[in-house]
Amino acid sequence: MKSSATKSLLRCMWRVALAAMVATVNLLDLRAEWRIEPATEWSEELRIWDPAPELKLSFWWSGGRNTNNEAEGEGTLTWSDEEGPLSVYSGEVVGGKRHGSGSWYHRSGSKYAGGWKNNVKEGIGEYWLKNGDYYKGGFRDDKLEGEGMYVFADGSVYQGNFAGGNKQGSGVMTFPDGRVHRSAWEKDQDTNPPPPPSEPYLVIGVDPQVYALNGKVFNSSDPNLSENNQDNVLTYRGRWTGNEFVISPDWPYWVLWNSGGPVGGLGNFDLGAHPVFIELRVYNPGQEKVTISSAEVDVRKSTPDVEPILEIGSIYSTRDVVIANLYNRKVDDVELSYNLLPPAQSAKFGNYKFKEKTGAFTGRTQFSIDESLSALGVDVALIKEWQAEKDGIIADQQLENTDFELIQERKSALLAKVRAALNSLMPFAEPSETNVSLELVLAGELKVFWTNQDGSKQNTVVKVEFPKTFFVVEDELGAGGPSSGRYDVLLEVSGGNYVRPFPYKRALEPGANDRFVVTLASDESSFQDFRVRLVTTDGREIVSPHCRLHFLVPGGHDWQRGFRVLP
Repeated sequence: MKSSATKSLLRCMWRVALAAMVATVNLLDLRAEWRIEPATEWSEELRIWDPAPELKLSFWWSGGRNTNNEAEGEGTLTWSDEEGPLSVYSGEVVGGKRHGSGSWYHRSGSKYAGGWKNNVKEGIGEYWLKNGDYYKGGFRDDKLEGEGMYVFADGSVYQGNFAGGNKQGSGVMTFPDGRVHRSAWEKDQDTNPPPPPSEPYLVIGVDPQVYALNGKVFNSSDPNLSENNQDNVLTYRGRWTGNEFVISPDWPYWVLWNSGGPVGGLGNFDLGAHPVFIELRVYNPGQEKVTISSAEVDVRKSTPDVEPILEIGSIYSTRDVVIANLYNRKVDDVELSYNLLPPAQSAKFGNYKFKEKTGAFTGRTQFSIDESLSALGVDVALIKEWQAEKDGIIADQQLENTDFELIQERKSALLAKVRAALNSLMPFAEPSETNVSLELVLAGELKVFWTNQDGSKQNTVVKVEFPKTFFVVEDELGAGGPSSGRYDVLLEVSGGNYVRPFPYKRALEPGANDRFVVTLASDESSFQDFRVRLVTTDGREIVSPHCRLHFLVPGGHDWQRGFRVLP
């Protein structure tokens, strides 16, 4: 167990780490500078504020510009390195800086959602730290300020006042064993520390290192996890909200969908399924031996999750848009409002010119954008003619029916015909010395209508944005210590007020603790409300805080008979 001195040391370490984080932020701000994307034939200059130029990151901005060519308006700002996206900000930008309301996600696992001012956190917000801590409350100049709640990874909760990033003034600390301590803090130091706990208690958490890929369970240090399958990784994140422990999926696409997007582009999501790895540690801080005789998961309620999660994107070299249902759940209707924009133009959401409705489906559906292209003045008949000619050339090439020199002549003639019609295809035509492609960006809003388990009608609105190349002329054919045991528990999809026992028995000497893992699963995606309860031989109950789990099963899974394949 952690002594009061140890806890005091941990609090001090947290204060030092937070001060170091603030100092780092201020140091980075001194090194910050403007990043300029030069103007091209198809786009204007773009200026963005770079808080860490020494990292030499590349950036992408989906929003608009002001008269000074600085990024401005609502949009998504992505900073990337050689391994892919490092951080993603979605929200308001003013004068090239994060300003207003927005959410920020870092590859390390840190997340923030709330107010911004001149590129730093300001106002009210929520902050998830990569070490498992969580804060909700006020910020000023990137530091914790005013009233707030700070939840430590071990489940300790401080609610009270902050100043300059430190606990300052009156506040209340709630410990994992249920003790409530009211005191005053001075520069993060408790002026009247509480006595240590005396009764056994449970600390609960989620192993964030475990993920599922293609139906197999790995650890994040496994070399099979590469930049090519980052979006296929399904993990779970646990966080404290008051006295509840909330466990939710941390799959990147799922996070984007539930935050309102923008999403887009057909992926290759073969996630498989795996249980949630719940880590528990039981402490005996008393002076006598404690023997645990039984253990169970006490489930208050299990509810099916029937909300559809959709992909939207394009099959290469076609003018069709595909909408695919990741979970094969019934969709009552989909309404897509969208614009077709040149690739160099930043996406703007609103004032949509086009609308498409799909009707009910469960697997996938698709529609053509020919009418929308025609409305923009693009000669769709010419595109179809060129596509047929190109397909004929490819067929002759593959079947070796035509002399090589004749094929090259046909290619040259086709390219000349495309170039002759460029004026009727602008601004979507992207010519080079050897080929011409017609490219655009589809940006809009997807409204999904569906029926909940109780029969109520629901809808989900998500922004979508993805590039589309529908015609190309080119040269073709090119966790925390060892565990004393792991116990598997299968929960119901629907129901309530039931228990699932598991065979955990342990004797704890005075001052000892023990770590074990409970893996939770269900046959379908579902919401679970539960607690873990241990009972000692003298009849005492050791109960975890209330937990809420959103369990995700892509396509459904039968834990006895094996995987169900997505359509």
